[in-house]
Amino acid sequence: MRWHNQQVKRLNMDVRYNTEATPEAVLALSPDAVVVAVGSVPRQPDAFGLDRPNVVQMRDVLAEKVQVGQNVLVVCEEDHFEGASVADFLASRGKNVQIIHHWAQVGADIERYTKPMVMFRLNSAGVKISTFTALRRVEDRATVVYDTLNGQERRIDGIDTVVLACGSVPNTSLYDALKGKVKEIYLVGSAYAPRQLLEATQQAADVGRAI
Repeated sequence: MRWHNQQVKRLNMDVRYNTEATPEAVLALSPDAVVVAVGSVPRQPDAFGLDRPNVVQMRDVLAEKVQVGQNVLVVCEEDHFEGASVADFLASRGKNVQIIHHWAQVGADIERYTKPMVMFRLNSAGVKISTFTALRRVEDRATVVYDTLNGQERRIDGIDTVVLACGSVPNTSLYDALKGKVKEIYLVGSAYAPRQLLEATQQAADVGRAI
């Protein structure tokens, strides 16, 4: 980070903080090229009751933007750090946490030398994990989940907060609004496709060389 800050200063870049990049604001600059790197938006699971106030997104929990109750159900539909990280975050703060995951294991794509530590922390904190389980609907202080192999439903009562950790989808809204209105436009990072840091950095470097 220090190196990047030094490069920004050395190259005399115009960096504008706390400024929303609306299509109008971007076009007002008359740019020769635009690189859209606005990230992703959370993916919603296929379930009912997600509009209830006790249903929150993993990224909002980690940013401490939302209140979370004592008994928490983490709905995990991704295979990296999201579900495990938010469960660990909440359990370390004294919450009673359960994870449901629609496949065989939580964190299947976590690096092999890191995963044992992650699972050890979850186990030590008493986090309950149910695999091959997905969310059907959210009710008042309860959820209905189902077995992804046979479809059998069951209730989990006493849930105060449901946390969604279901991966991300590209945020292309700014790119779509600007396409055809500027000379060159590039979509990079998670705005192009949610991936890991290595892939996003490589793509950004390729675009930088192209410009």
